[in-house]
Amino acid sequence: MTLSFTLDNTSTFLAKCYGLTKDPTTQVLNYYDKDLRHFLKDNFHSITLLQKYIVVCDITNSLGRIHFKNIVHRDLNSGIILYNSRNTIWRISDLGLSGPVDKPSNSIYGNLPYIAPEVICSEIYSTKSDIYSMGILMWEVITGETPFSDHEFDSDSDFVLAIINGYRPKIYEYIPHEYLTLMKQCWDANPDNRPDAITIYRKIKSLIKSLYNEMDKI
Repeated sequence: MTLSFTLDNTSTFLAKCYGLTKDPTTQVLNYYDKDLRHFLKDNFHSITLLQKYIVVCDITNSLGRIHFKNIVHRDLNSGIILYNSRNTIWRISDLGLSGPVDKPSNSIYGNLPYIAPEVICSEIYSTKSDIYSMGILMWEVITGETPFSDHEFDSDSDFVLAIINGYRPKIYEYIPHEYLTLMKQCWDANPDNRPDAITIYRKIKSLIKSLYNEMDKI
């Protein structure tokens, strides 16, 4: 097995990988309590809007560092965002290792609800396709729901066609307007209209600052 990327494994914002095994393919990581998917399932009704913003802020910070190294994750989803109760930072794992090692970089793999429409059509991944996945993650964090769990399509092919034609997760009135606008930009059908990870990070930081300012006024 060879790794096709170089990344600072000491970064405090990435899940540290200590080693790999080939058969079966396994990563040896720091201990983490749970992934984001299970965290939301168990704790969603007890976490605040501020905490949700902080989760998104941590993820986009990590993603920005990955993209700065010209690396495309290709399988960003709530199952690979890890949390340890000993600290408060969410970390991205499975950097480039989540797909089959014998498949080229333009082969589709991953969790269908998070895959960008242009990837489905052209099988070409980019940092912008990661941003689409980030938009779906933002929806998952703010709603606590599994993306597209309520879809009524009879087959994956019908589901895929709907995504290509603009089908996205349900929009709820309680989602804050600025957050909603940013989220929808992330999953825009045109990759060129999507912000980069650092822009998302800065806008979420601004939302966090606004919440703190509101709390100070109380």
